[in-house]
Amino acid sequence: MYADVEELLYPGYLTQTVVAGGVTVSFRSAYPSDQHILRVRIPACQTVRDWKRVAVANAAWEVDGHIVEADDLSSRRRLEDLFGSLSAPVMDTMYAAVSTVRGRLNDAVGVFEAYCYEPQSRTKWRMHGRRCPSERAPSWVSKAGSNSLQQLWVSFNLYEDDRLQWENDWYAATTVASTMAAKWVQQIRTEEANRAKAETERRNEVIRRAKNPGVDRDESDTGIKVVRHRTNDDLIEQMRRWQRGELDDHDRIVQGYKDGIRRRHDETREAHERRMAALDEALAQSPDVAPVVGYTAEQMAEMGLKAPTRTRRLYDAGHPGRLYDKYLSSDIPIGGLRPDGKGGDMTVNRPPISEAVSGRRVTVPDEGGR
Repeated sequence: MYADVEELLYPGYLTQTVVAGGVTVSFRSAYPSDQHILRVRIPACQTVRDWKRVAVANAAWEVDGHIVEADDLSSRRRLEDLFGSLSAPVMDTMYAAVSTVRGRLNDAVGVFEAYCYEPQSRTKWRMHGRRCPSERAPSWVSKAGSNSLQQLWVSFNLYEDDRLQWENDWYAATTVASTMAAKWVQQIRTEEANRAKAETERRNEVIRRAKNPGVDRDESDTGIKVVRHRTNDDLIEQMRRWQRGELDDHDRIVQGYKDGIRRRHDETREAHERRMAALDEALAQSPDVAPVVGYTAEQMAEMGLKAPTRTRRLYDAGHPGRLYDKYLSSDIPIGGLRPDGKGGDMTVNRPPISEAVSGRRVTVPDEGGR
């Protein structure tokens, strides 16, 4: 089900091979960089056959074992002349292969969101050092740049890393606050649990619909339907849309994913800021508390105190971030991608522990021992 999605992540394209006249030609799915070339060439297309010739030439990436690199425009121009000399049945066969690749690309886009919510997606993200696996692709692949799904996948996982970090920060903050305002913390944790449950159910529903398309579908659903271009009129209309710079169904779905990731990231960040502010306000109003003072090892030595030889981090048994913090607590922040789409050096800036605990509050027992 997700085979084409993972192929679009690495190496970054889908392929279809045709053998005609003893010559093997492989076609690949389009990159965003290919669209510019097509828009330049489309005005020269006067007939449907011209359009097919240009589309087939720009989709070819291997001819009898010879690779046609993305930036080799002169070779693509010669391929246009070569394909233009083919008979109509052979041209139709090759264009059918290009259409098949595009259809598979549309299908992969349709299940992409569900793939992001699957454990295997996050596992791949961590295994590849929190970078897109295509960064290790051969040079003739990297010259084409990154495709839309690769960009979306990196964006989603960076958002997910932020969300997990915020959840861990919140868990640590409420653990400290529970010693001072247990009833308030319990109420907030219940609300957070309900919110997390609703998000889990939403994601599970996305996965269910991807695996069972059309089953129990709401009749009022007005989502975008992807229709493959089949007739000559469809091809001509697609050509005109590209000339006008309009988005097709594939582009609109991708843009919808981008907007959704950005919206959920902003909503989650704002919710985290609000709940942390509410926690600070509740602690500020709690009686019988005193700030925690952080001491460095040198300061403790001057006072004749000795730091414990071992520091432990305690978690609730059901805390989802336990293994995450143990193995993957160093995050690449948002903005860690350079303009060329590659990951930059990972830099983690953490304050000293003495600064981290400074200002925290602890309860001070009164004379009655309470």
